[in-house]
Amino acid sequence: MNSTPENIATRMAMGIMMGGTERVMQVYLRMNKPFYMAAQTSSGKVKSDQTQLFAETVYEDEEGRLQEDSGFDMGSAFVSDMIGPAWDILQAAKESAREHSRLANVDEEFSFLEADIIDNEGISASDLIEGLKNIETLMYAQDDYGNLIGADLITKAIRTAGYDGIVYLEPSKNFNMPHIPVGTRHYIVFDPKQNKKRNR
Repeated sequence: MNSTPENIATRMAMGIMMGGTERVMQVYLRMNKPFYMAAQTSSGKVKSDQTQLFAETVYEDEEGRLQEDSGFDMGSAFVSDMIGPAWDILQAAKESAREHSRLANVDEEFSFLEADIIDNEGISASDLIEGLKNIETLMYAQDDYGNLIGADLITKAIRTAGYDGIVYLEPSKNFNMPHIPVGTRHYIVFDPKQNKKRNR
């Protein structure tokens, strides 16, 4: 372990705060619909066992015909509806940005991520979250006291889509913490009732 003055001071402070003992509590967690997050590697590849969010875009022409109808005119088509968990999360995040951001260009900033989802008919969990983190109107959103709440709004958007927790598949990469052992997972539940202390 590194013995720099900063690391020694950190270990001493943690020992004092935790009474000199480890504070590990064994608990049971219940997640019915977890949102699995993988981390991108340096090559840009992402593990495949993360949540994949599908998205269906419904097109309608000026006569009200849908894409599968006969006589559909693609030249006058527009997006009439967007269906699927990718859209549910994106729309919830966009509404939150409109409500809490002091910046005016919400639709413009979200349009790039929307186009990516349309082109790929969905998006991976890590790409969606990375895309949302790059939207200034969301990440600089503030509460009534001026506190930045962008990360909280992303979590709220994930909950809106029906997910009840987040599982970080590679926390050492998700959080750039190389000291976390390989194979470790971090679990975050959205409701305290999903935790149950394990009896010894």
